Amino acid sequence: MPLMPDLVKDLQAAMDLPPDTLRPFGGDLEAWLSYLSTSQPWNTDLQDLRNQALFLEASRALREIVATHESRVLRAKPPTWLTRLVLQLAHEQVAIATFNYDLLLERALANSGRFRTLGDLYAISLEKRWPPGSTGFLSSQEPNGPMPSLFKLHGSINWHYGGLTSPASARIVLDDRHFSWSTQGIRLDDPPRFGVLLDDLEPLLIPPTATKSTFYSNQSLRAQWRRASLALAAADELVVVGFSFPPSDLQVRQFVRLSGPWELVTVVDPSSATADRVREVVGQGTDVRTYDSLPSYVDATCGDLIAWGSDRDASGCPRPMVTVNDEPLPAIRRVRDDGGPDEWAAALESSDHEAVARSAAGERDTEQVLDLFESASVGPYTSDLRYLFAPR
Repeated sequence: MPLMPDLVKDLQAAMDLPPDTLRPFGGDLEAWLSYLSTSQPWNTDLQDLRNQALFLEASRALREIVATHESRVLRAKPPTWLTRLVLQLAHEQVAIATFNYDLLLERALANSGRFRTLGDLYAISLEKRWPPGSTGFLSSQEPNGPMPSLFKLHGSINWHYGGLTSPASARIVLDDRHFSWSTQGIRLDDPPRFGVLLDDLEPLLIPPTATKSTFYSNQSLRAQWRRASLALAAADELVVVGFSFPPSDLQVRQFVRLSGPWELVTVVDPSSATADRVREVVGQGTDVRTYDSLPSYVDATCGDLIAWGSDRDASGCPRPMVTVNDEPLPAIRRVRDDGGPDEWAAALESSDHEAVARSAAGERDTEQVLDLFESASVGPYTSDLRYLFAPR
């Protein structure tokens, strides 16, 4: 996904903004969006209306930019470290508060086959629309295991609302079509009757505005923030990933500071300055542990993804396969490297590779998971793999 400098360039290009548009705001995109979305006492009514219109235009452009970058990511299977992370979070039923707009976390968990509807994941009351002649009468099945709770405190590219002038009681509308991790990316070829469902709504993408902003009069958003605050207060550990606690974001700083304390705070960020800012927020006496990347954090704290089954060599001959976090186990690697079709067939027929896979989990309980991307994209001469997750 794009970093902030790339996002600024993409937005300037999409909206044809003058190069110096963000200069009064120190080049800070979020500060500019906050200014546009909030009525300023020194502006005339006409200036405020112009700002609001520009904010809505920017929200639409941002949604398209995020969706476009996301669709590129979805062309490859989710990285194993991400699958391990979301499955561990689900196993522990973690409360996740995020300020990201994208759907990569939702898609990665859906790819494992854990759940069928986003209503099992989002910790907010949302509404869904159906065109005439369609219905949502049938209920989706229960999740296939424990689930985390996801608080998207700044909105999401699949949430929509009535705009800056909508009443506090207005419902937020969820667009939950095509939220899987798909080789097709984000589909735009829905039947026409679905294409008009959201025409009267705007993407709900909230900049880090002050609490007086019209966004925080919405009752559903306020309820989500309250639930997130209770979840943070009940937690033993706070894990901060990719959020730098900028001094200008006073609202989030106060939100976190008032929700603590915690026995342990973990910061995942390549910059040591982020850990210093986190200490300012949570208190200098708090035990703060640091990791410089998400993969290193996952290796230290998350369970193992065990894949077993078969793949095929260049001639189409099936070979036994057992990997733990993408690393082939030595016993199976020897059979694959030193054996031939007869040895491979014997290993597959005897199910030795299945026994090796289950022994890799040791005494840990395992959860059977799927890889829906792999299932949809493999051909007859690629692989036939099954997956176990052994939580930590």
